[in-house]
Amino acid sequence: MKLFFIRTFNDVDHIVPIVYKLAEYRERTIWVLCLNPSFDIENDFRLKFLEEKFDNIKIDHIHFFAESNYAQVPEDLINQPFLTDDPARKLLKELDATVLVFDYLIDSSQFMADSLINAAKQLSITTIGVPPGLPIFSEGYRPDIDFYKREVITELDYNIVPHHIDADYRIHHGFNGERIRVLGSARFCKEWRSILYNILPTDMLPDSGNGKRLKVVYMERGADLHGKYRGVIEKTIVKISHLDFVHFIIKPHTRAGKVHFKGIPDSVEIAGNINSLNLIKWADVVIGTNSSILIEALLQDKILLYPKYFHKDKMIFHDMNACWSVNNYGELEEALKNIFSGNYSKPYTNQNVDRLIETVVYGGQRDRDVLGEYIEFIQIAENKGVMRSSQRLDRTSEI
Repeated sequence: MKLFFIRTFNDVDHIVPIVYKLAEYRERTIWVLCLNPSFDIENDFRLKFLEEKFDNIKIDHIHFFAESNYAQVPEDLINQPFLTDDPARKLLKELDATVLVFDYLIDSSQFMADSLINAAKQLSITTIGVPPGLPIFSEGYRPDIDFYKREVITELDYNIVPHHIDADYRIHHGFNGERIRVLGSARFCKEWRSILYNILPTDMLPDSGNGKRLKVVYMERGADLHGKYRGVIEKTIVKISHLDFVHFIIKPHTRAGKVHFKGIPDSVEIAGNINSLNLIKWADVVIGTNSSILIEALLQDKILLYPKYFHKDKMIFHDMNACWSVNNYGELEEALKNIFSGNYSKPYTNQNVDRLIETVVYGGQRDRDVLGEYIEFIQIAENKGVMRSSQRLDRTSEI
């Protein structure tokens, strides 16, 4: 049996398409277990879609599942890892687990992931890491923070990554290239996007007066890593909010769930409860730096304004000339004025955007069957694990 583990809004976004495709193949029961006790799985529209469409998918919090079967759950669910190695082994045996799928950025000490991974190794069960997002840095991650050493689980048997830039970064940092597969982005591939748009809940969107103002959304980054750039970002936000021809909205990153600035006035509109896809549909212009939702803006053919002066990272869409880059606030305001007046020509082409999408969403192969290849690889990796497990049992019986 295949077990998928989720913890936040973002990794659900990228794991649900894989579970969907597996269920379509009429796979036997698939378990989706939430490791994060504070994540509301009952009201997540993507998880609801899976449960309503398929009868071979079961979704639960691992805490409730374990409490009734294998372990005593403490009151402080997050900070006390109640599922130690022995109960974890019992759980995997009871579920007849043959492969475990995590998002590869989870901290192995967080939410009992280490116990599950250790138990899987002891039982010769294959473990796979899948992307919880779409990396769009052109040189791995931030130049001053090594996310590989801090967050990526190296104990997993395999990592599926969306594109070769991400794969090369991992190999450069010592990851075994034979344990990496470049298969594209499950979340942003065409097959899943066509489904996602149909199941997306409607939102009450702001009224901008029938085109009398330019609709602009700033997509905030996930972690609060603004550092020395915080002041210039806050000043830019305040200045944009004062432009009378702009309807300006900030969308907090779904991983953080909040805006990281204290110096912006209360008059600045923050759309924490509007889905990013609906907000992008509403917008004329999307501004952002390193959130993967910016790829959605390009897929929806929205103008992407990239304020380079917000950070020192290097981004793939800038290097591939697939965005409107600005170097200071003056250039940003001028771009907004020109877009509003209609007196502009985008400084990037649709061909460059297509090349970017081919690179980061389809792993360099535009005709790639992304979800199909995910399923094929998971099946192959699972079979290898089953063979190892059988060999282990044979050796045990000989003893």
